[in-house]
Amino acid sequence: MTLNQLRYFQTLANTEHFRRAADMLYISQPSLSKAIAQLESELGCVLFEKSGRNVRLSEAGRMFLPYVDQALSRIDQGVEVLRNFSGENERFSIGCISPALIPYLAPMIKAYQDTLQKELRCRTEIGMSEDLLRDLLAGQHDVVFCSYVKNAKKVQFTKVCEFPFHVVVQKNSPFASKKRIRPEELDGCPMLFTCSSAYSQMIHEMLDYYHVHTVTAGLSNDEVGLLGMVEAGLGVFITTDYSQVHSENTVLVPLEQEHFTRAIYMAVRKDQILSPHVQGLVDFVRSGCADCC
Repeated sequence: MTLNQLRYFQTLANTEHFRRAADMLYISQPSLSKAIAQLESELGCVLFEKSGRNVRLSEAGRMFLPYVDQALSRIDQGVEVLRNFSGENERFSIGCISPALIPYLAPMIKAYQDTLQKELRCRTEIGMSEDLLRDLLAGQHDVVFCSYVKNAKKVQFTKVCEFPFHVVVQKNSPFASKKRIRPEELDGCPMLFTCSSAYSQMIHEMLDYYHVHTVTAGLSNDEVGLLGMVEAGLGVFITTDYSQVHSENTVLVPLEQEHFTRAIYMAVRKDQILSPHVQGLVDFVRSGCADCC
């Protein structure tokens, strides 16, 4: 039994027509017929039955097809992994939370490209930390830049940067004229939170530290949505200073405290063998960064 015979069987099963299958496989119809006959002889059963000018899977063929589909799919995945590992495929995927994209990730990629003297072919997807880590574990991202998530045991985190907190307030709010806002001044103030449990937990820990009573006025799955709520006068939210949280109707005021910052981490799977171009990026980031496992 050969790999070609299995691919021929799969294609014929999907087309149910010898000539169309042969055309798709770029072989002659007699060559396809011979390969299928050899496969049937080796297996000791008939895989196809005639149906007019077409063919259809026999009962044995229907039983066999799911196993062939699964086997060929795994082989194709393995080939892709090796191509990525060898560097034949240079494209890779990065997941990133919004606050890290402009102030950290974009300049970092540019600096890494400068060291390589070539452009990186990477796709960047923005999302919440928990969603990005789920996709990382599913193999949809090669590396993720996000908040630290305590229960992500299969992920290795490296702290890469920290940013001070700001409070986003409506332009006509009494807070808007302040140069600084102390955490205690937010006591009892309607507040808006992201749906990301990792980031919300960080904010709640900070507010609890300063004995600030929080009143949750709204939730959103991204901070751009929270910005719209601030503009509508629903409350304020705590974030870092980056372009997506600026608008004509809001003001960012620094939060005056010394004990908490927003830390951004690089995350990779502990069991993942990285391709050379991804490993190079990870090593570049880790140079000078503290490892946090």
